Amino acid sequence: MKLVYKLSLIVAAIATMTLVSCNKDDDKKAEEVIVPEYKAEAQKVTFNDATAPIVDGKKLKSVEFTASGLAIVTTEAKAAAAPMVRSGEDEDVKIYTYTIEGGVYVIKGFGKVEIKNATATVTTTNEASGKEETQTAGVEVAQGEQPASDELDIFCTWKIKRVIISAKGGQLDQNGVGKTFNSADLEVIGTFLKDNGVNLPDEIKGYSIKDITLTKNGSFIIRFLAKDSFYGDINFDIPAHAKVIDFAYDLHVEGNSIINAHAEGKITPDGESACNMLIKGNIKNGKDEYTTELEFDLVKVAKAE
Repeated sequence: MKLVYKLSLIVAAIATMTLVSCNKDDDKKAEEVIVPEYKAEAQKVTFNDATAPIVDGKKLKSVEFTASGLAIVTTEAKAAAAPMVRSGEDEDVKIYTYTIEGGVYVIKGFGKVEIKNATATVTTTNEASGKEETQTAGVEVAQGEQPASDELDIFCTWKIKRVIISAKGGQLDQNGVGKTFNSADLEVIGTFLKDNGVNLPDEIKGYSIKDITLTKNGSFIIRFLAKDSFYGDINFDIPAHAKVIDFAYDLHVEGNSIINAHAEGKITPDGESACNMLIKGNIKNGKDEYTTELEFDLVKVAKAE
């Protein structure tokens, strides 16, 4: 599986410095099986460009509904993208939560989407007038990559129980630095690394990862507590009987510092409700270059909040 990670913010550099792991507790005798609430309803709806709904002056391009209740809404780009939300040359992406009522997807803070055959009815509230608007458009519906077994079903939301990080290189001694954290607070992790000689930028204050989501249609989402979401894309290429899913990505971020990073990793399922995500990489900031590993201890979430 190849991962194209299109984050455009400095704090994403911390993510390249992680080795992620989800493990069962050694003394856990029976695994609690967690099933995503909307596993059967997870799908991506892509709107026909000619008939696509216009929402607050922007053309709606697609909506992806994840197994754990997140909605990825993609519209054509506006003049100035909202901070902390991925924006490409021709699209903006925002992350919402959704429920299903009477077969209709109800997206909190956005509107409703009802899908019948190859047609979607979208109901939203106009931001300027406050009036409800209903539009109908032709769509393509994609169910996405189907895992070979429940044990390999990583396409849901994961909460983070533990983070282990290590770094070598730069001005560090041969042993490098490393530590285990009980939360994914990037400010705390970044402060530890900087205090121990790792040359990192200053733009890593106030960010703590809430959860991580992978979808069958190739999306990758990192949500932050009290912050908007980072958003990235994954291109999946998963063998039918894969036991380990491999991925790689490159990252180039410009801000007060210029960060270049490359990482390779593995996602290894551990039963039906846990997984190991291992990322090894290198990151360069100015003249300093480091080899890094990051480990998250992850557990499935039935429904994202």
